[in-house]
Amino acid sequence: MQPRSLALWTALIAGLALDQGTKALTVWAWPDPGSGVAVIGRWVAFVHVRNPAAAFGLGADLPQTARALVFGATTVIGLAAIALLAPRLPPRDTLGGTVLGLAVAGVVGNALDRALRGSVVDMIDVGIGDPALARSAVAAIGMARWPVFNVADALLVAALAGFALRLLAADEPDDPDPDATGYTPPS
Repeated sequence: MQPRSLALWTALIAGLALDQGTKALTVWAWPDPGSGVAVIGRWVAFVHVRNPAAAFGLGADLPQTARALVFGATTVIGLAAIALLAPRLPPRDTLGGTVLGLAVAGVVGNALDRALRGSVVDMIDVGIGDPALARSAVAAIGMARWPVFNVADALLVAALAGFALRLLAADEPDDPDPDATGYTPPS
C-alpha cells in the first residue's frame, strides 16, 4: 500500500472511531440533551447537545426535508471531491493522505449521525470562563463561548488546517533526480 493511502485509511479509521466513540459515550453518559459536566470550570465542559443543523446552526431554519437534501448533497459532493483528489496526490504524500482521511472521517461522522439519529451529537463546550473577560468578549465579538461542537467538526477543522499547510509547503518531486536539477557540484 502506498504511504499516501496508508495515511488516508489510518486517519479515516482512527478519526471515525474517535468521533463515533465520543458520541456514543456522550449519549450513554448524559442521555438527556442539555446535561453534561464541567471539566475545567467555566472554560471547558462536556455536554450533550443535539444539532439538527450544520456547523454554527447554519440551516436550522430550513424545513427538515430541505435540510436532509442539502446535507445529503453536500456530503456526496464533499466525498466525491475527496475521491477525485486522492489519486492526484503523490504516492508518498502522507500529509495529503492524512488530511483527506481526516476530512472523510469528519464528513462521514456527522453524516452517520444525521442518518442514524436525525441530528448531530455535539459535546465539546469551550468558552471564556472568567466573567469579566466574558463580558469583554461579548462586547467585542458578540460571544464568550464557541458553539458546541464534536470530534467530527474538529477533524474537519484539522483537515482544513492541514490542507492549508499542504498548499504552503514547497512542492518536492517524489523521487528527486539530482541530474534533473541542473546542479553541478564544484570540482
